[in-house]
Amino acid sequence: MDWRTARPVNVDYKKPRGKPEKEGSDRLRLHLAKMGWYVKKTHGSMFSENWPDLYAIHALHGPRWIETKTPNGELSYGQIQEFNKWGQLGVGVWVLRDEKDIKWLFEDPNWHKFALPKRQRPE
Repeated sequence: MDWRTARPVNVDYKKPRGKPEKEGSDRLRLHLAKMGWYVKKTHGSMFSENWPDLYAIHALHGPRWIETKTPNGELSYGQIQEFNKWGQLGVGVWVLRDEKDIKWLFEDPNWHKFALPKRQRPE
C-alpha cells in the first residue's frame, strides 16, 4: 500500500490513569502548607530509594517524615525494613494517602499499620 493513500487505523487507546499517588501527595502538601507546615519533597533520584516522600516541620507539632500512598498502595519490602530501623532509633514515619489523612499526623507514627495485609489497614 502506498503511504500517501493510507488511511489512519482506528485504535482504541486506554485513557491514561493519571498519577494518583502524586495527585494525593500534591493535595496533601497544599493543605499542610495552609496549616502552617513547611513541607519539603525528598524524592527525585536513585539515592532516595526507601526514604519517605516528604519531610514536614511545624512550629508547634515538630518534624514529621511522611510516606504518601494511594488508597490501595503498599509499602515495599525495602521501605518496611528502613522504617523499622528508623523506628528503633526513635524516628517516626507517618503514611498518608491524601489530605483527608492529616489527622494521623497528630497520632503515633503509623507506618507499621500499612505493612499489614490490605484488609487490616486503616480506612
